[in-house]
Amino acid sequence: MKGKQKIPEKRHELFSTFLTIKIFNFNRFGILNLECFNLNNYYYILNFIPNNKKLVFDQTFKFKVPEQVLSNGIELKFTYIKAFDLNINVFPNQTVNELNMFSIGFFYSNFKVISNGSKLCLTNSTQSPDIFQDVHTVGFGFSVRYSRKTCPLVFSNSKISFLQFFGLSNTFLKRNHLGFLSLNQSLNSGITSIYFNSYKIDLDSQLLSQDIFKESLYLKLYGSFNFIEKNSILKLENLVYIELFLDNLQDFLYKNYNLLGEFVTNRDDFARIIQIKISDDYQFPDEDFCLFKDFYISSSTVNFLKS
Repeated sequence: MKGKQKIPEKRHELFSTFLTIKIFNFNRFGILNLECFNLNNYYYILNFIPNNKKLVFDQTFKFKVPEQVLSNGIELKFTYIKAFDLNINVFPNQTVNELNMFSIGFFYSNFKVISNGSKLCLTNSTQSPDIFQDVHTVGFGFSVRYSRKTCPLVFSNSKISFLQFFGLSNTFLKRNHLGFLSLNQSLNSGITSIYFNSYKIDLDSQLLSQDIFKESLYLKLYGSFNFIEKNSILKLENLVYIELFLDNLQDFLYKNYNLLGEFVTNRDDFARIIQIKISDDYQFPDEDFCLFKDFYISSSTVNFLKS
C-alpha cells in the first residue's frame, strides 16, 4: 500500500514478532479456510487481495481461529470491497480486551451498505445486524469511496474502541462525502472514539449521526474542516473530548469558536476537554484573543500542544 493509504496501526506491545500473510488470487470469500493458524506468540496481519474487484463483504466470509492466536492480536486488511452486507459478524462471540487487539481496515473499496443484495436500509433477519460487534479498531482508508446516504445499520450492536474515516473531501477535484440516513431508532451502537481525516468538510448531523455516535466519548478531527452544525456536536451528550489538529485552525476557530465555547460550558455534571494542536510558529497574537476567551471556564479545560 502507498504510505498515505495506511491506517495508523495499534500494535500489541507484548509481542515483537509480527507475521504478515498476503491472501490473494481468490474470487470469493467462501473458498478461504482461515482456521489453520495455530502458532503462538504471533501478531497476525492478514491482507486480503481478491482477483475479483467486485466482492461483497458478506456472510461467506468466515473467520474463526484458535483462542491463543486471538489473544495475541489480529489485523485484517481488505481491498476491493464493493459493498457491505448487513448479515455478517466479523468476530462472532469474541471479547475485546487489552490482550485482544482485533483491527480491521478497508482500502480501494466502496462504503456501500446492502441487505441480502438489496439497497434498502433494513434487514430481513429477526436479529439485528452485528457486523462489528467486538472489534478494537475499524478503519476506512483514503482510497475508500463514501456516500451521503449510508445505511447506519452497519454499526448496529457495534462495540468499537476506535472508528476511523480517512479521505473525506469537498473540492472540485474530489468530492467524497460521508453521511448516514436518519432512522430515529436505537442502534445499540457502542463506539468509544471517532476519528475523521478530511479536507474542507462540514461537520453536520448527517455525518455525526446521533443514531450511531450517541454513546461516543472522543472526537478527533484532523486535516481541514469548515463549519460545525450546532446540533451535530451538542446532541452528542456523552462527548467529553474533542481533539483538533487542523491545517486551517485559525479559520476553523473563527467560524466555530462560539459553538466550541458552548460545548465546554453547557454541562455542569462533568468537565469537557478540547485539545488543540498548533504549529510551532503560532504565537497567540492579540487579534486571536476572541477565539479563546470563552474556553477558559473553571469546569472545563482547553489544552494547547505544539505539533
